[in-house]
Amino acid sequence: MSARFRLSPRKSVVPCSKGRTRSSGFTLIELLVVIAIIAILAAILFPVFAKAREKARQASCLNNNKQLAIGFKMYLDNYDDQFPGLGAFNEKIGWIWSTDHYKIDVTKGALFPYVKSAAVYACPSDTFLGQDDAKSPTHLSYSMSDQFGTANGPINESDIQEPTETILLMEESDLSALSKGLNDGYFVADISSHDYNTDRHNSGGNFAFPDGHAKWMRAVDVRDAKTGKPGRYVYMLYVDPKMRASMKQKYLK
Repeated sequence: MSARFRLSPRKSVVPCSKGRTRSSGFTLIELLVVIAIIAILAAILFPVFAKAREKARQASCLNNNKQLAIGFKMYLDNYDDQFPGLGAFNEKIGWIWSTDHYKIDVTKGALFPYVKSAAVYACPSDTFLGQDDAKSPTHLSYSMSDQFGTANGPINESDIQEPTETILLMEESDLSALSKGLNDGYFVADISSHDYNTDRHNSGGNFAFPDGHAKWMRAVDVRDAKTGKPGRYVYMLYVDPKMRASMKQKYLK
């Protein structure tokens, strides 16, 4: 035969009752069930992913503190074991440079020649509320203890009797100062101060110590920003041996 036939693709059909047929596919109820399952899985997995992301940021922040602590050690080697200034407003030898509340330039500080990346001075989880409002040249998440400075200038490394248990740098809370976070280069180490350690990293924050190490501690073990209540390790905020002994006797349990 010379006639040509063209075959068209057959549609998939599913037999129905009473001899009728229908196209295969999802019904509305089946689609809603799938959406509900996806929503449940998302509700379960998203907090897990968020916690894992925060753990990674916590580790990055801890590494920042470690690099800064080593930077301080290098600075001490070059300056006869004397610490740099605290980073108060317009302090010439401050470890960072600050001209006003929330206006900070870490690149002009005394520590920058030893830690030359501005990113190391900033925690990836910090909000920088006050600093962004003030259009700060750079960001800063960590402040130096005022215990390392006196009316006569910075103290020496030999003045610290327990360097492994004396906080040099503290990661400040968003509740510090005017409730907009860190506003200059130092914090006031006093239990009545409005400079608080943060709890942004799984209910805790990172700290650097003058011996060159850094570690994470629970916020409530140092000082709770929400209540102002001192914790069992609040003595680490102080350099003076008598004050440390008093804080240990009162809070270390």
